[in-house]
Amino acid sequence: TEPYLRRTLVSVAPLRYGAGMKGKIGEAMSFGLPVVTTDVGVEGFGLTPEENVLVGNEPREFARHIVRLIDDNALHLRIASAGWPMPLPWDAPTSFSCCRGMSPVTSHSPRTASILFRQH
Repeated sequence: TEPYLRRTLVSVAPLRYGAGMKGKIGEAMSFGLPVVTTDVGVEGFGLTPEENVLVGNEPREFARHIVRLIDDNALHLRIASAGWPMPLPWDAPTSFSCCRGMSPVTSHSPRTASILFRQH
């Protein structure tokens, strides 16, 4: 997944139940990506909506958050920067040890990245 995450502007996780994909949220945040997910997606992560993640439980709300992150450079940078290092309510497993010391990837303009993203 690393090559895809490095070319992505926003990570979306429209989870309706909490099995299987929740690790992708932490992985996206470790690459400095802002995440849009549902209430189910943030369960157990210690994340705060509008601070380090955007949460939408209805399709229009979810889509609105994605568009906000694409259109608003300051919001994109704020959510992406606050997402990692994310607070972990448990002892981080050894699989996260490779991510310690990483900083968010914020060197690109969200508007430029969104243009590149739309071309793929």
